[in-house]
Amino acid sequence: MRVGLAKFTIDAIMKGINKKWIAEISLYGMNGQGLCAGELYVKIDWQRNTFHLAAGKDSILLDQSWNDGVSVEVEKTLALFLDFLSAEGLTIKCTTRYATGVDRTYANSVLGFSRGQKVTWVSGTVGTAMTIPELDEFTIGVKFSQ
Repeated sequence: MRVGLAKFTIDAIMKGINKKWIAEISLYGMNGQGLCAGELYVKIDWQRNTFHLAAGKDSILLDQSWNDGVSVEVEKTLALFLDFLSAEGLTIKCTTRYATGVDRTYANSVLGFSRGQKVTWVSGTVGTAMTIPELDEFTIGVKFSQ
């Protein structure tokens, strides 16, 4: 919500996550020439999530580092990405990737999505990714053009 995505898009992404269809969400920072200069992404390992649920791990304990249900890792990564967007004057493009085995045509029709175009980067990238200790099926990362 903080990046200004339309409510329709947020609702569709949440629906796709609730159905365990969406395995990755990418926010790209696009320049005026339509080239990507940065990316923030989250990945959900649904197989690991299923394993945790089968093992009885259906909830997590949040410590003081979480703010309103959001981990410090997400807060800091998002702040870094938003600062980069602002400093470079970039606009946001959002894409999702489905989990293995999902019928993409059907999921797109239910969620109101369409097949996207491949993103072209300004140059090579550098980045980092991390998992959240309390939620190890979730990975968040950033990439920036060099």
